[in-house]
Formats: sequence, C-alpha cells, structure tokens
Amino acid sequence: MFVDKNQRDWDQHLPMLLMAYRSAEHESTGYNPARMLFGHELRMPCDVLLGRPEETFKNTNEYISHLKERMLTIHQWAREKLYFSSEKMKARYNVKTSNKTFKEGEMVWLHNPQRKKRLSPKLQYQWEGHYKIIKCLNDVIYRIQKTVGV
Repeated sequence: MFVDKNQRDWDQHLPMLLMAYRSAEHESTGYNPARMLFGHELRMPCDVLLGRPEETFKNTNEYISHLKERMLTIHQWAREKLYFSSEKMKARYNVKTSNKTFKEGEMVWLHNPQRKKRLSPKLQYQWEGHYKIIKCLNDVIYRIQKTVGV
C-alpha cells in the first residue's frame, strides 16, 4: 500500500510503519507492543514538538522499582486479557462446529483437495465418493473403502 508503482521504495517506509505498529493498541492484549516492552508509550513526533508531562524520580533506584512494578502490572493484565480473548475466540469457533459421529457401514464422502496443473483450484472438485466406513478407530479417525457403482 505504501510502495511506488515500481515497488522499489518499500524499505524507505519501514520505520514509519514499524512506529505505527509498535504504538497501536492490540485488541488481544489491550496494550501496544512498546508499552509491553518498555513499560511506557513511545515518544511521538508531536510529543517532541508540544511536550509531554514527564515522570520525575528522586534517583535511579526509585525509577527501577517503579518500572518493575509497572511492568509486572502490565504483563499480568495482558495475560488475563489474552486468556479472555482466547476463550472468546474458542467460543466463537465452537458455535459453528458440531460433533458429528459416523457408524460402521455408513456411506461418506472423502475431502481430498488436490490441485491439478492449469486448472483453477476454486473450480476443482474437492470431494470424492462414495466411501463406506469399514471401522471406527476413534471418534475422529475412520478406516474407509471406496465403493463402486453407488
């Protein structure tokens, strides 16, 4: 999106794109990568021009203890947010899934997405059939056999 028509200037845009990425809040953690790594927001060009309130500390030890405490809080919060985010994604995924079980002797189709040269993959058949279930090895693995003339 940020390259010229000849696509030779992409490397000149990397610093700007990386700064944007590192300062953007991620939905899954609730923090931006810079804050997760450094414990504070990045100084943006507007902060340099207009100024930003700085935290003041009496000495280095006070700064280190404050930073350590802040980093522990940020990481704990991010872990919790990641856990809830993954649970939310899992629930959203599981809504569309079903526990379909098959019995021995049932007829099924085999999903076999093979690409053939010079043919569009979107228009190729991805299912083969008819197959008969010979044996149920467990709840997701079945031994099948191709049937003829069904």
